[in-house]
Amino acid sequence: MKYVIITNNPLVRDKYPQNCEFVVGTIVNVLTRCRDLIHKGYVLMSHPFAGNVKPDCSPFKSVLLKENKGPVDFNSVMIIEECLNRVKEIIEKEGINYIDDEKVLNDFAYLDKELIKEAIETFRE
Repeated sequence: MKYVIITNNPLVRDKYPQNCEFVVGTIVNVLTRCRDLIHKGYVLMSHPFAGNVKPDCSPFKSVLLKENKGPVDFNSVMIIEECLNRVKEIIEKEGINYIDDEKVLNDFAYLDKELIKEAIETFRE
């Protein structure tokens, strides 16, 4: 079964170039692209909030989806819509608090890469 990683993380793009769709933009852009694919029949294989990393702290997000030949998966639709609404709500209320420190941003990128790596390994099993 075919899978795709939707990400705005350059580390993930570089590690999985053959299975990655790189999104230039924010977490909102990544989740919006995931939502669009889910409405076309893809299914969530990793939760968008995996790792419990607050979306207003880390600018990076990677989500694993699998291609589905069946009907739209309404569970995936509900999850992605809830996550997208929650991120927009957080940004509207609290704004973006990304730390302007290259080392910290590199740590967040690495964490995101490790979370998606775990999801891929689970998917392959």
